[in-house]
Amino acid sequence: MAEKMIRLEKARNGSFTCQYKINNEWKYLYSKYHPERSVKEVSINEDTDLIVMLGLGLGYELLNIKEQTSKQIVVIEYDLEFYNIIQSHPALAASEITTCTQLLFGDEYKELNLDKRRIQVFVNDTLFQCNPHFYNSVLKFFFKNNKRENIICMMEHPTILNDCEEAFIDLGYSTKILAWEHKDTLIRKIAKMNPAFLFTINFSEVMALISESLKIPYISWTVDTPAYSLYDLKNLTNTYSIFFVYDEAIVSDLKMKGIKKIYYLPVAANIKRLENLELSEKDYENYTSEISFVGSNGAKNEYKSCIQKQLSLTLQNRVDDLLSQQSFSDTFVLKNIIDEAIVNEIEAESGYPIDNRNHPLLSRKDKLAFLLGRHHSFIERRDIVTEISYKYRMNVYGDEEWIAETESNRKLHYMGYAEHFNEMPKIFRLSKINLNITRAFVETGLPMRVFDVLGSKGFLVTNDKKDINRLFKNGRDLVVYRDLKDLMEIVEYYMINESAREEIIMRGFKTVKANHTYSIRIKIMMDYVYSTLDGFVLE
Repeated sequence: MAEKMIRLEKARNGSFTCQYKINNEWKYLYSKYHPERSVKEVSINEDTDLIVMLGLGLGYELLNIKEQTSKQIVVIEYDLEFYNIIQSHPALAASEITTCTQLLFGDEYKELNLDKRRIQVFVNDTLFQCNPHFYNSVLKFFFKNNKRENIICMMEHPTILNDCEEAFIDLGYSTKILAWEHKDTLIRKIAKMNPAFLFTINFSEVMALISESLKIPYISWTVDTPAYSLYDLKNLTNTYSIFFVYDEAIVSDLKMKGIKKIYYLPVAANIKRLENLELSEKDYENYTSEISFVGSNGAKNEYKSCIQKQLSLTLQNRVDDLLSQQSFSDTFVLKNIIDEAIVNEIEAESGYPIDNRNHPLLSRKDKLAFLLGRHHSFIERRDIVTEISYKYRMNVYGDEEWIAETESNRKLHYMGYAEHFNEMPKIFRLSKINLNITRAFVETGLPMRVFDVLGSKGFLVTNDKKDINRLFKNGRDLVVYRDLKDLMEIVEYYMINESAREEIIMRGFKTVKANHTYSIRIKIMMDYVYSTLDGFVLE
């Protein structure tokens, strides 16, 4: 005997309500007090000649529509149990009208003749949650010739999502941005929207699950490191996920581990937004500086906060030796010089788990390399900023951990957090020198800071990465430093050579405008997406 999915019970006002089993939990579909009031009011279009209602439920929705129109109504329901309940309980008012309404169950809706029919479809959240995958398939059937095929459903993100949205719109797509909510709520909203694609900045396991459930291609663009969510074994079997990552080294590593639909895509700049920047007298007063660095201090890292103090002096010294080797290397050597033995020793002495149970594609050695790499980044940024600010006035923006570095240095000024869309471009434009210190564990890629500084017509001095030489030219678009001594000489030279700075600023801006905009990136992204989906039948 099939398991019962519905529990019928009397509401406080004498009507009927019910619970439905969703993901092994019983949930009320209607109010326990006044179930009729759970039904949202709808408006019937005058030019409609066929009304389609998704979900029968206890019939309250059908009664609401029937009271407003005499037009033909088709009800599409997944669960026959609802119909059986209505027919066996005459007290339910819908029992009288189900006999004169066309009811379709399961895949029967596919036999409907929709030629030249003006259809109005009503979707009810209450019933949609019972079987979102089924109702999403129904919506695809009705809207297969509709412009909804161009909709990109995007999940909110504090920085570059709006720049991506603008690029999608420029390319002819429609967009809808949703706030992050519980997975069950999101799946209902997305299924009702019936988008062609899902899109997030950075990979989301929740969106991947929704993508697989609704069979909608999911595009993620990972622009942060480390992105632990990428290292889940389930990603190897994701049918509908297409991954883009800003660091080519990560792409190569995950391809070797079996992820196939993964592509390298560097970040970009929104030139339309940045070049139209307007500066007021107040802006010049607030943001003009000799040297600026916009980025986190990183003192609150896992090694410093949770591990270091628990280690013996001997083991601390061994870790310091590893960090020192990283400081003298242009590549991320930590992942090569860490062995399983030191992972076990650190874990044993600190009691801090260095495990990869949730991310099995990332080895324990690589996990420790990321942890120590974050601590190395803190040391590197602190030392560079401190050395520069002994000689020049320097503004730092980011987390409050920078405050500790300003207490003994009168030329180093902590300016608070910098808001991404309005403040950052002004800081970049009005600083004589903008500093970029890409973390060691970002092996080949470049952070957004590089593109935003150049796109804001700012002068950039940066450490070296493979993408610096691939996307830009040292001395033409920006200036690359080799080490701290070299950096101090570069700062000294360009602080007093304004004309040289201005020439590089304009060339860097032109390079970004010509080659590194979000419209260019999104066009490349969607070319990869359609190429990947070519010959792949989407349900």
